[in-house]
Amino acid sequence: MRLAAICAAVERAVNDATPSRAAPRPGTRARPVAARLSLLNAPAASAFKNTCTALRTVNGVLGFTQGRCKERMGSAMRPTGLRPFRGLAAAILVSVLQGGCGGGGGDGNDVMPPPDLTGDAVLEIQLVDGGRTSTPPPPPAGFRLLNIDLNEGSGGNYIWLYYRTGKADGSEGQPISRIYTVDEHDGETAQDGVKLPVDLNAGSRFVGGVPLWLYVVKADRPVARCIVVDNRSSGSTGKRVYAPPEAAGKYPIEWVRELKPDSLSQPFDDLPFDAQDLNEDESFLPFFVSDYIYIGYCRD
Repeated sequence: MRLAAICAAVERAVNDATPSRAAPRPGTRARPVAARLSLLNAPAASAFKNTCTALRTVNGVLGFTQGRCKERMGSAMRPTGLRPFRGLAAAILVSVLQGGCGGGGGDGNDVMPPPDLTGDAVLEIQLVDGGRTSTPPPPPAGFRLLNIDLNEGSGGNYIWLYYRTGKADGSEGQPISRIYTVDEHDGETAQDGVKLPVDLNAGSRFVGGVPLWLYVVKADRPVARCIVVDNRSSGSTGKRVYAPPEAAGKYPIEWVRELKPDSLSQPFDDLPFDAQDLNEDESFLPFFVSDYIYIGYCRD
């Protein structure tokens, strides 16, 4: 039998069980609910049984002491005694079966699409090695500067990050979904995504020549709403910079973590223990201590 006909039979059965249904004419006998429910296929019957179980639980919680739901396995199931609860039972049962009943007859396994994305997301990132010049170069067309040196306090080159934002729904380009780093000094290797071809350790006195790379991964969702950089200078609270600045405080931050956590955790309680310090191994204790630099991204 077509699923639409099965659903119609179930709906008629539910109507038969409600108090609003007129009584059968004298001399006739209403078709038993069980006979109609016997038309259900196995998945639908299972769904109806689960609905009865759920209704019994809710009934107890809400204190409907006069309502009860009994089921009998076999070719059919029969609800009885749902007087104070019939309307809710009918609504929930129809809702359970609606996936196969509505819109011309689906297969019951339809998945609702996620809501459309609104607002902006980060679409592109570029890194620029500024050498020993402390003034950042002008941003490329359509990009903005995240105004903090990603190599600050290390004695190495100035590394600048530029970003471009656009509609999160992808109408202006596929958004960035996440970023991560690959520290070759720790033997890490790339997972996926695209490598930005600027070494974050460029010009370092101690790990120069052993690169630290930033990778970007694009996807339709989830999307990166912003990029965040923390400079935790030794002995201070440091500073936090958002790109774009208007995203500050609006979203949770996903901090970039080490792919191979080492035995030394970072010293700040408000960051993950394995957050990747972009200046890792760039100190020469006790004579030189670099700044702690952390990078992350915002998600909804």
